[in-house]
Amino acid sequence: MAERHGEMRRGRHSREADIWVAMIQRCTNSNCESYPNYGGRGITICDRWLGEEGLANFIADMGRKPSGCSLDRINNDGPYSPENCRWSTRQEQQRNRRVNHNVTINGETHCLTEWAEIKGISVRTLFKRIHGLGWSEERAITEPICRHRSNKIITVGEQSMSVSEWSKVTGIPESTLRSRLSCGWNAERAVSTPLSNTGPKRNAA
Repeated sequence: MAERHGEMRRGRHSREADIWVAMIQRCTNSNCESYPNYGGRGITICDRWLGEEGLANFIADMGRKPSGCSLDRINNDGPYSPENCRWSTRQEQQRNRRVNHNVTINGETHCLTEWAEIKGISVRTLFKRIHGLGWSEERAITEPICRHRSNKIITVGEQSMSVSEWSKVTGIPESTLRSRLSCGWNAERAVSTPLSNTGPKRNAA
């Protein structure tokens, strides 16, 4: 097959042809060692990348493999297709696996990127809530974002001020207050929690 499409170089298949053949084997050949993690769990290949013109179409859609990259599915539970595949580095693939695993809430299952789209929350915010603030995945997904602008009035106790005014009173940067609020902090917690002092401590004179 690779020979038909001119994908033989110095008697060897091109890198793209080897990747294409391996993709087909792990998705369609039950005797392949990797089959249980791919074809065995429902990972398929789009029709365009199968058959006699499959390799040519694969290369036309994906282009040549960049150095240091490998074939990656954006949605780990989705098919091999032009819309769901890219060339990416190992670091990018590890980040994709961390973000795109499935989460089930009330019987509904989606990967985190899909939940972000459904809930109108950025993937970055979900990631920060889970890995930065230690929230459970369910809370991170279901708790709405408090959308406060710098000129919007926020009330804490009996005092009402804008975000920029709270910033001046508390000494907490306005950007920090907005970030806290966008991550789901309530107003009182956002303005009363002091900044972490991560700088070096000076010895008393």
